[in-house]
Amino acid sequence: MSIDVIIGKHSIYAAIKNPERSGLKLFATREGQEAFHSEFRDIQSFKSKYELVVLDKNAFEREWTSALQDNEHQYVRCPSDIFLISPERIAYDVGWIFAELKQGRKLKILCLDSLTDVHNGAAIIRTAAFFGMDAIVTSSKGIFSVSPHFYRISSGGLEYTKLIRPSSLPAFIQKLQESNVHCLGLSDHASQKGHPPEKNSSICLVIGAEDKGISNAVLRILQHTVCLDGPGVLKTLNASVAAALAMERFCSGRSGQ
Repeated sequence: MSIDVIIGKHSIYAAIKNPERSGLKLFATREGQEAFHSEFRDIQSFKSKYELVVLDKNAFEREWTSALQDNEHQYVRCPSDIFLISPERIAYDVGWIFAELKQGRKLKILCLDSLTDVHNGAAIIRTAAFFGMDAIVTSSKGIFSVSPHFYRISSGGLEYTKLIRPSSLPAFIQKLQESNVHCLGLSDHASQKGHPPEKNSSICLVIGAEDKGISNAVLRILQHTVCLDGPGVLKTLNASVAAALAMERFCSGRSGQ
């Protein structure tokens, strides 16, 4: 069974509150446990969801190192002397999106095409949760890993949206377009600055990799591409910043119906 190793107080808090998670085990030093419960006072109402293991500093460090090694993660420092072990949160089936569309819901979808940098990936998912995106869709291969470091940076964002990994991202986007979803790819080479589609339509934003942008396989089938034009001389943006600006410009004010 695959395991999620979660660090970062806000990510731990969000994971414990997530009704889709169960079988949780929370490890902490006495100081870490007291600080966590002091900051998130309502966590006591969820204590039936997790087993609490309080350890001295040396025993805690041994458990932390073992959790990383057992799940093949590189060593990182555990902040705040607290971490959570959870059965892996399984990605949603791609059919969920099309079932929702068939029922008339107006969805806000974010597609990440071969985005490999964990910092950008985590920051984007945190921002997606801020903007209330309904689903995050990633490539099935060549994507950032959902590691403890990812959980710390994403600050619980993954717990508030649905993660979907289709076997073929181009085929998935093609099917979205056939379902009248406005699919919009961000590209430095696009000639259009872009305007928000009508609010009664679903939208899918497509963000490419940091260095190569959207893959040719996806770019070929996208009906709409836009560039984010700024007033300055520099015309390129970090992927997470570009994603945030795009979500604000094209998704703000939309809500599922």
